[in-house]
Amino acid sequence: MYLFALSSTLGKWSGIIAAEALWLSEMGIKTGITYYAASISATKVSEFATFATQHAIDSNDPEKVTENLFDCLEFID
Repeated sequence: MYLFALSSTLGKWSGIIAAEALWLSEMGIKTGITYYAASISATKVSEFATFATQHAIDSNDPEKVTENLFDCLEFID
């Protein structure tokens, strides 16, 4: 039973890799790499924007700025 699960997994991933390789050869390596880089960077930019929004501080409030500075120093230490 374990051998069947292993061969099934290997077959699935081999098929995915073969399909991606064929797509890259049809579209061109430069286009394919650009596509993957754009999709990965879009995901990371979205995550960063969400994080930045959640941790934004009011720069007009000196107490909040000071508190944030000390939090950063504590994190670094």
